[in-house]
Amino acid sequence: KNIVKPSCLVCQNWNELLNLDFLDGVIIATPPNTHFLIAKQFIKKGIPTLIEKPLTMSLKEAQDLLDLVNKDINQSIVFVDHIYLYDDYFMQLKKRAKNAGKIHKINSIGGSNGPVRKDVRALWDWAPHDLAMCLDIVGKFPISINAELIREEKLNIGSKELIKIELIFPEKIHANLLVGNYMKKKSRLFEVEFKNSRLVYEPLSDCTFKEYSKINKELYCQKNNLSNDQLPLDNLLRQFADAILNSKRNTASLKLGTDVVKIIENIEEKLDP
Repeated sequence: KNIVKPSCLVCQNWNELLNLDFLDGVIIATPPNTHFLIAKQFIKKGIPTLIEKPLTMSLKEAQDLLDLVNKDINQSIVFVDHIYLYDDYFMQLKKRAKNAGKIHKINSIGGSNGPVRKDVRALWDWAPHDLAMCLDIVGKFPISINAELIREEKLNIGSKELIKIELIFPEKIHANLLVGNYMKKKSRLFEVEFKNSRLVYEPLSDCTFKEYSKINKELYCQKNNLSNDQLPLDNLLRQFADAILNSKRNTASLKLGTDVVKIIENIEEKLDP
């Protein structure tokens, strides 16, 4: 069964795309260990690039891409697909957070019962989302990173693991994350606590965005009623297309992706000393 229209050009090798004059941009949704090699070639050609998370599988590779873009005279456009950052409800949480005062604590949960992959451990599969949201909300890199593997099961095709991550940001902002593929069911929760309120983003819940008062009384609840053209991926693609059409140089997304990889590599060193 054909999955694309007959009018679509299908190449047997991604290298063939590099020589197409009519290519406006490229989306890299390949195995993570191939992201660096592919992205580097398109960035060198000055072709706008959207890269699936994680950006790369090592900090050196991520930093090499960032350095390449920073030196690029072609004004490179590079996005990294940290998809929850483009959810209207998360953007609403971020907007309200700016007026809620100093952040006291962040709690985040992201995971499921699987998938188990040979080429990517659960840390790289699940943590990028939670870390990207933390970095985006706080706007700073953590000064302390700690992690603990609290559950693990090794299988022939890979491992199931549940990982607890503790981040401390400047101004004593603490973030507690629980991620992995060893949960009973798919879970996604991002909670930001302030002195007098608490904001909750829970995309798998009927009530996607909630706000609570200091005494834990619910003040606001917005249910998930997005239409298909408002989904996070559509928001991301619109921003990517807009950047291409209007030649808007974008390095913030790549910088964030690099910081995410830096934290994950640090966590992995602590889990596997």
